Amino acid sequence: MKSATVILSLLMSFPMLAGEPVQPSVYYVHGFCYQVLTVNNITVVIAVYDNGSNRQMDVSVTNRSDASVEVIPGPSYFMLTERAPKLQALKYKTEHDLTTSVNHRVMWASIIAGVGAALATDTSTVRTQTPYGTYTSTITTPDYAAQNRFYDLANNVQSLGQAKISQYHQEYLQQTTLFLGDSVDGSVFFSRERKATEVKARVNIAGNLFSFVFPPSGNAPAPLAAPLRTTPRLPSASTGITQASGSAITPAIQNA
Repeated sequence: MKSATVILSLLMSFPMLAGEPVQPSVYYVHGFCYQVLTVNNITVVIAVYDNGSNRQMDVSVTNRSDASVEVIPGPSYFMLTERAPKLQALKYKTEHDLTTSVNHRVMWASIIAGVGAALATDTSTVRTQTPYGTYTSTITTPDYAAQNRFYDLANNVQSLGQAKISQYHQEYLQQTTLFLGDSVDGSVFFSRERKATEVKARVNIAGNLFSFVFPPSGNAPAPLAAPLRTTPRLPSASTGITQASGSAITPAIQNA
């Protein structure tokens, strides 16, 4: 996100000319799309992509105005709408929603591992010769090696779940008051909608509405200043919207 702040500083050194339309500038890093828009000396850098479990919006906000600016995460301030093939609002996910989803998956994985451990047995057949004939009996004993593998699986799932929750906490955009020259960055999340080929993102900062369409139109302008080159992980295959496992603004969260 430090690189995004440097980009914003470069872009702000080239003010918009009078009469120019308020339209986001667009640039790409390894095919990954970023859009930049300045309204009333507030600059927003945004990227929207499918992280494998959610539609993720990475945001950086810089305040160049004299007034303080409040950045507030929430469905009233960050909105994402699918425009094709359907027209529908994508559900905003709070940090609580994300952690609840992770805990739900961890719970079910632990239950499955517990059932697997309980059913892990070794079966052997014993034949006993007596004066009255041969008798065959089946002996079932716990398969301790298999049980340990299931227990290890459950412990591993729980560790991954805790790491995922910690990552969500680090990445999630937090409410911040920006004074002159301050910046904040973070991520917000929405329902995935795998078949979406076009989405519209809207961000409300201090009553200023910033609108972005992903993928952008072919005539979208490039930034007046060359963005600082960054090295994000390469984006994955996509339908119409850029999908990525990483971002130059903030690292993307791995699939929950």
